[in-house]
Amino acid sequence: MKPIEHGGSPQSEPHMRNWLDCIKTRQQPIAPIEWGHWSTNPLHLANIAFRIGRLVKWDAKQELIVGDEEANRFLCRTYRKPWGEYVRRYLAPQHRKYYREV
Repeated sequence: MKPIEHGGSPQSEPHMRNWLDCIKTRQQPIAPIEWGHWSTNPLHLANIAFRIGRLVKWDAKQELIVGDEEANRFLCRTYRKPWGEYVRRYLAPQHRKYYREV
């Protein structure tokens, strides 16, 4: 099969190869999913602060914005049926009250 051409980083191919190998072998990948979660949190928080027009204070242990219910509502995306039912099952308990489905 001819490889798909894409305009990514030179590291994209080895990264995808590692991911596929880990699926086959059940080994842990070089870059665990938690690293992606932790590294994108500051970007999501910056977007939330921009949307609500004020600073936010993050509690990393609870993974909630401290004392700001409006800001916390932006922690969960809205999904159409039937996907929302699936996603809700995997939300952290502290995020479920902020989840809404359309």
